[in-house]
Amino acid sequence: MRNSPKPLPSFAKATEGSLRLHPRSKLRGIRRRRIKKAANIYGIIFGSAHPLGLDKFLEVAWRKDEFSGEADFSINRENIQPDQLLLPMSEVQPSKITVFESELEGLLRGGRLLDEVDVMRVCFEFGVKRQHARPVLTKLKREGVIDMEFLVPDVQRLRSPRPIRMRK
Repeated sequence: MRNSPKPLPSFAKATEGSLRLHPRSKLRGIRRRRIKKAANIYGIIFGSAHPLGLDKFLEVAWRKDEFSGEADFSINRENIQPDQLLLPMSEVQPSKITVFESELEGLLRGGRLLDEVDVMRVCFEFGVKRQHARPVLTKLKREGVIDMEFLVPDVQRLRSPRPIRMRK
């Protein structure tokens, strides 16, 4: 077939909107995005050996599309604008950020994230910026569930990440 997608490399596993890597892979992060030009839709796969590269890529993608960070086109959405009040769908799908926040909160409440690098990893797996973790971290810190010295994970602190301590 002419337009059939090529199989993924053996070290990558496809998920919704992203690719996950085999643990022994030297790449640290890889993301897929779609770009629409006229009647054509192009795909881009971005890989980085350092989390800072993935962080920069996500910053640009979210600057282009503040609704879902999917660059300028997502095949899973029908021209939904961030300020749109009524959605034309019969069932409202939760946004990428809502799903991320729910998952992050569950992981933190379950004590499965030990430091800011773990929080950053979850951000990158969901394809959201590190700053999207702030509301959840603030909420859980205010409720006394966790104690930490940061509200946004710092990509420059990979060698000495700040810990997350459970309080309850």
